[in-house]
Amino acid sequence: MTLVTPPARLLSAAQGAFTSRSGRQGKAYYDEGRVTIEGADEDTVVAFVRGSRPRPYGVAVRFAEVATRGRLQVSCTCPYFLEGYPCKHIYATLMAIDGAGIQMVSPSLIDSRLDVVPFKPDLPLDQDEFFAGEHSLRRLTGGEEGPTRTPEWQDKVRALRRALGNWQDKLSEEVVLERGAPRELRFVLDGPRCEDLQQLVVAVEERRPGDPRPRPLGLRARDLHLVAQPEARDALALLIDTPLEGPAASTTERLFVVPVSAWPRTLAALMATGTFLVRGAEGDAEGALVEDEGAPFDLTLAVRPEDDGWAFRGELTRGELTLDHEDLVAVLPAGFVALPDRVVRAEPAEGLSWLRYLRKAGGLRAPQDVLPRALAELVAIPGLPPLALPEPWREEVVTPEVEAVFAEPKPRMRHVVGQVFFHYPGGRFAVGSRESGLVDELAHRVVRRDQEAERTRILRLAALGVRRAEESEDLRVQVLQEHLPGLVRQLVQEGWRVEASGRRMRGLSSQSLQLSSGVDWFELSGELDFEGVSAGLPELLEAIKSGSRFVRLGDGSEGMLPESWLERYSALANLGSKKAGKLRFASSQAILLDLLLEGQGDVAVDEGFERARATVDRNARVEALEEPEGFVGTLRDYQRLGLGWQVFLRKVGLGGCLADDMGLGKTVQVLAMLAMRKREAIGRPSLVVAPRSLIHNWMDEARRFVPDLKVLAFVGPERHEALPELPSYDLVITTYGTLRRDVEALSGVALDYVILDEAQAIKNAGAQASKAVRLLQGEHRLALSGTPVENHLAELWSIFEFLNPRMLGARRDFASLARPEQRGALTRVARGLAPLILRRTKDQVLSELPAKTELTVFCEPDEDEARRYRELRDHLRRSLTERVERDGMGRAKIHVLEALLRLRQAACHPGLLDEKRRKQGSAKIDTLLAHLTEVLEEGHKALVFSQFVQLLSIVRERLDAEGISYAYLDGSTKDREAVVRSFQEGSERSVFLISLRAGGLGLNLTEADYVYILDPWWNPAVEAQAIDRAHRIGQTRPVFAYRLIAQGTVEEKIQALQAEKMELAEAIVSSHEGLIERLTLDDLRGLLS
Repeated sequence: MTLVTPPARLLSAAQGAFTSRSGRQGKAYYDEGRVTIEGADEDTVVAFVRGSRPRPYGVAVRFAEVATRGRLQVSCTCPYFLEGYPCKHIYATLMAIDGAGIQMVSPSLIDSRLDVVPFKPDLPLDQDEFFAGEHSLRRLTGGEEGPTRTPEWQDKVRALRRALGNWQDKLSEEVVLERGAPRELRFVLDGPRCEDLQQLVVAVEERRPGDPRPRPLGLRARDLHLVAQPEARDALALLIDTPLEGPAASTTERLFVVPVSAWPRTLAALMATGTFLVRGAEGDAEGALVEDEGAPFDLTLAVRPEDDGWAFRGELTRGELTLDHEDLVAVLPAGFVALPDRVVRAEPAEGLSWLRYLRKAGGLRAPQDVLPRALAELVAIPGLPPLALPEPWREEVVTPEVEAVFAEPKPRMRHVVGQVFFHYPGGRFAVGSRESGLVDELAHRVVRRDQEAERTRILRLAALGVRRAEESEDLRVQVLQEHLPGLVRQLVQEGWRVEASGRRMRGLSSQSLQLSSGVDWFELSGELDFEGVSAGLPELLEAIKSGSRFVRLGDGSEGMLPESWLERYSALANLGSKKAGKLRFASSQAILLDLLLEGQGDVAVDEGFERARATVDRNARVEALEEPEGFVGTLRDYQRLGLGWQVFLRKVGLGGCLADDMGLGKTVQVLAMLAMRKREAIGRPSLVVAPRSLIHNWMDEARRFVPDLKVLAFVGPERHEALPELPSYDLVITTYGTLRRDVEALSGVALDYVILDEAQAIKNAGAQASKAVRLLQGEHRLALSGTPVENHLAELWSIFEFLNPRMLGARRDFASLARPEQRGALTRVARGLAPLILRRTKDQVLSELPAKTELTVFCEPDEDEARRYRELRDHLRRSLTERVERDGMGRAKIHVLEALLRLRQAACHPGLLDEKRRKQGSAKIDTLLAHLTEVLEEGHKALVFSQFVQLLSIVRERLDAEGISYAYLDGSTKDREAVVRSFQEGSERSVFLISLRAGGLGLNLTEADYVYILDPWWNPAVEAQAIDRAHRIGQTRPVFAYRLIAQGTVEEKIQALQAEKMELAEAIVSSHEGLIERLTLDDLRGLLS
């Protein structure tokens, strides 16, 4: 113990532990000399303080250093301290210690804040017992001048005793807690702290049996079982893990902070206790808070007359009830307000900061004559709540006009920077400005910004790809340069004011176009007017070709091309060729031009085009025709219409595509037309080009339906001997391969009709077969295909380039119609092609055809098969994702295809990846065998398709083992007709295993009424073709088609992709675009998930 002067700072370090009242009373006790320090050693002081009763209260103060922090342990014999609160007697004692110059605190901690905690001293605090008992403290009264230095050995013994005593004190406190009686809790919403911290702060107090008043909560999380009330226990459980920490924490209260997300639940739990109070600046409310079940209160800033000026009051209104800001206990965060008896919600929540300010400031006032200026000052502040104004003033929320101003694009910069303004009567606000509105003094009106409308416009900008400019302090926006034209166009259409690069945007007013004709062409010329400024057709076509929606006008402004105009003239621009400022078309395009210019009264056409149009109109009606002489058989009604359609094509001088469903008799309709041509004695042969597998079918059908037709199969090594005799035949049938090899000879033969069967064979315009068919000299051309578009739109171009050269313009330009922004133009082209494509489905024309039911069977692999699949999938996913992210889908395509192939094989049978596993079972083949066994027992026949020949060979081994006879067909099969007859005409073979590539076309297998697709293909049209081998004319029984899908594999994902991507070619001929051509990285991730 050391005596020093001036006094030490013990009291100031412990000041925060005492209430202001305890501090005032303690200082008065010290000033009145009521404190006597009776004993002290190195870290402990005992004093006696005369209070209101005869005997003095004993006070003990001990200093301890714990983990580099100072802790002041205190004890007093007064009732107030026994309730857990540092009392005035301890406060007076600390003043006496400082006054006596006793330094208890380590020099390193003398300026630190001390934790003040209660403790149980190991010496008597009764005055008589203290003086009579034995203890180590030296008395500082009774004539002694101060403490004397004790021997070193005695210091060590005392230190040991203190250490043991501290440990025993802690242990005894825990024992008392464990054995203590159940607590009753009280929860107090601390209004002042809530307002200061803008958090929901709750103090928790406890009362034990016999306690005269609540004390701060002494329980920890492990002591929840000591809480008597279940509701209080539940509420405390929500609070116990979120204590208030930091400078705002209290050493005399247990305070908790509630996260905003947990408010509704926590408030409900607290109110359910019945002991939840609110504490305002004036103290605790008397009653418990109850749940408010009404609607939120509406917050307004009311301007009320007061004396010779105006008072601005915060008011909360609900129905007939209005509360002034002075009626509130506390304004809480997140839109809550505490009243004396409940917590309510108020709107708008962002305006509650005004209530807090008004409560602290005691309201706002302004002189009578400055109201307009005061309102102007207020509306310049963000978050202003709705106003209640005196007459004649009014408040109006006005929807703004929006303006987007974009700067000139800078070289080598990816983005264009712009600003967005909201125009209101009397002014404008830039995006990001925080003013609440403006004042129109002449109209006595406060114009409030329509924040919701502004937010909607900003969200619309974001949806259009506009982002906040980087490093922008004034909330400028930016957009990719290549997106700016489309953005400006869209904004103008939606009613925005738009300025880009300092130029005004103009709308289309009128157009003046002329269509003239030449020997074998038509030309379109003219100009458009944009609000008095003209643009010629060359500039317009250049804008369209470049993909722009704007054209630069002579005065420097921009003319915006309307969507409807673009839909019509984009198609024209893509179908024609530019010649000397005009757009030239082939004569074969007259039917398209007529449709695309339909309804355009401001397009003048010359006499030559009128004649072409009249020819089309004169023959536009397609009539069903009876079977011609020489045709043996009966045509169905739709086939008679097909015959009439072929005659229509011949009259208008155009080729067409017969795109009926498989099995509807396209061959028969063509043979009926050829019978008609034979009677007309044309004197030239017609040529059919077909896949090799269909040659015999054509020969058989021709013999059956037109027996007097002279037919030659131009195939085989001896075919060249018949070349000089070709003109003497009515019909010559050859293959695509033969044509490719003999194109020089065949292109010199004058032909009546050139007919392509399965015309999708020339889908690749650059392939030799495609080039060869275009060299043939046919007077008329016809294409047969149930799926003229299998994968992408360029395939249709290739077919029509054969049928009607130059009709669809350049291939690249026509393919551009597949872009999403050209979908309207594509639809118009489709309407123009409609007369040239005849497509009927079975559902439309064959009501008598038996029903077709398509089902999906999910095969669940066993654990071992599923595990091997997952291991392969995970390996491929890692390697492929890295490669695609690095190189892009285009460069990684071959690796993607290979990986997907391996996954599809793994989904079918492990033997497709590892020859050693051929004998193992697979869920898919086991399921197939179970199905086949059942349907064969019932007397049915079944087709089994797979694109994997190796998988079919595994199925063959299983069928052999089961003793099931079958027919088999793949690309290597020599005598296809004999194999087909063995299945169709015999009863021995009830199963037909067929390679999807080799047998998906041209086969008539109506003996089967069950079809199994073993593995899904990317193009569902290929699967449909396979199923239609059985579901076609001649079928008398319902057909059941099953797709076998391995559960949990890439096959499920392929099905989902098929459903998502069947859109583009529907616009033309109701077929489907190929999936593999359109795979994105997201699609790939889905397939490998």
